[in-house]
Amino acid sequence: MSKIQSKTVYILDEFNALAGEAFIPETEVTSTHVVVPPPPFSRTHYVAVWSFESNKWEVSLSTRGRDLLWEEVINQRNKLLASTDWAVLPDVDLSAEVKENVLKYRQQLRDITDDFSDPRTVEFPKFPL
Repeated sequence: MSKIQSKTVYILDEFNALAGEAFIPETEVTSTHVVVPPPPFSRTHYVAVWSFESNKWEVSLSTRGRDLLWEEVINQRNKLLASTDWAVLPDVDLSAEVKENVLKYRQQLRDITDDFSDPRTVEFPKFPL
């Protein structure tokens, strides 16, 4: 008994956005199927639209992907804030200048979600000590 070879078919919606994928027997692939390479992304984080003009996928971050990346940024920001809590305690012996730099650093961390519109471009400030 021979094994039936199958191909992954990427299903496009009416806007050429990836709507899903399926496996069909190779013998059922006909000239009416448009053969495109697999999309270069995770479907959880990105949306892909096939461009027949450029003959490639146009990939953008999905809403879910953006939310997940912002969640990662916020978690990292919160860890950095927690790691500097000691520096703002009243009994810590730091010069006024150093304490002011730490406070500015902590404010920059808090402002990250306002200062950046894309979580992929976030650059965390450097700790001043």
